[in-house]
Amino acid sequence: MVGILIEPAEKKLYDNVTLLHIAAAEGYVDIASILLEKAPNMCWSRDGNGMNPIHVAAMNGREEVLKLLVEKDAFASMEWLDRGETVLHLCVKHRKLGALKVLVTKLGEFVCAEDDAGETVLHLAVRYKQLEIIQYLTKDTKIDKKSKNSKWETPITILKQRISYFGSDHDTDEIKRLLRSGSTHSSQTPPVEWLTRKRDSIMVVVMAFQAAVSPTGGVWQEDTLAHKAGEAYKDPHIYRNFIRSNTVAFVSSLSIILLLIIGLPFRYRFFMIMWVSVTITYGASIMVATPKESLSRIIQLAIVAWVGLMTILLLANTTLSEIEECRN
Repeated sequence: MVGILIEPAEKKLYDNVTLLHIAAAEGYVDIASILLEKAPNMCWSRDGNGMNPIHVAAMNGREEVLKLLVEKDAFASMEWLDRGETVLHLCVKHRKLGALKVLVTKLGEFVCAEDDAGETVLHLAVRYKQLEIIQYLTKDTKIDKKSKNSKWETPITILKQRISYFGSDHDTDEIKRLLRSGSTHSSQTPPVEWLTRKRDSIMVVVMAFQAAVSPTGGVWQEDTLAHKAGEAYKDPHIYRNFIRSNTVAFVSSLSIILLLIIGLPFRYRFFMIMWVSVTITYGASIMVATPKESLSRIIQLAIVAWVGLMTILLLANTTLSEIEECRN
């Protein structure tokens, strides 16, 4: 067995498979340890299926090798697969509860990660009716039992769909009890990931703010009979249309961000401070750059847009919550 190590450690074999992939699949802990000493970056090497050695060890249930690999490079275990699946999704798909426990112990809140369809490992476990994994996830992790996927389906919703297709039995009754019992832990998205997912809304705020502070065509540099220094240097009619549209975009984006950050824990409250600061700064900027005869109408438009949008969003959220509650 040692003879295979005569070859360069990182040499690719068939279908981009490395020696570490083979050691991970077969559970050769000693060989994996030697390979990692020679080439620590092998944890990141992907085979033809897009899997690194940690993925391979997890799907084959090689717990000892998995512990070694994750201890060597935990970040490699957070690499996403096709359709945004994580190594934890692989464990559920292949019914490897032991490997799942190893990863949750090492990776903590990564258990709450979602795939491209917005599904956590709990959604997947319910879909495949894996009672033991569901028992572990609901009792020993912080996964959110009421999290929704991209179709607004919670794990209990998926269970009801399964029962309607295949009927109920002892396992489905137990799964239903587990999903409905006890307090629900709320999965919190890490700050970097939260910013990444919400960057589109944030970028709209940034662009709208910049457009208000530095309007197209610049501003008057000196006082005249008709204008004051600092006011927008554009035809008043065109500028009014511009600032109205810009303000609607700004207020709408801030409204969405506000709804996203309400209810988050203390560590996210600096986003609220940022939100208030940006709003005040934006208001001060348009007051300086906008001619007085247009300013009152702009403020009225902002208030109407704000109240209208917030009312629509709150009503929609309340309605959807009531519908979901009725379903459950």
